[in-house]
Amino acid sequence: MEEIRSILKSIKQKAEKSAKDFQVLKAENLSLKSEIEKLKNLNKSKDVEIDGVKHSFEILKIAKSVDGDESNKGSKQKITELVREIDNCIMLLK
Repeated sequence: MEEIRSILKSIKQKAEKSAKDFQVLKAENLSLKSEIEKLKNLNKSKDVEIDGVKHSFEILKIAKSVDGDESNKGSKQKITELVREIDNCIMLLK
């Protein structure tokens, strides 16, 4: 009979320890779920930020290419003017 009480006491202690461990793990699980949600929200906001930066970069690339085209037009125009001036100088030398 004493042996049965000892076994029951041991089982009760193990059950109580398991219940405490369960509560600790349950609290940790809730904490981790909360952290996951925070990180998901942070990830979403970073994705939005990245999309904005990508959009700004595309606009900047387009603006640079347009500016480059205008610069090329200006350079071509300047070269044409210089060629005409050289032609005029050659004509005057003849």
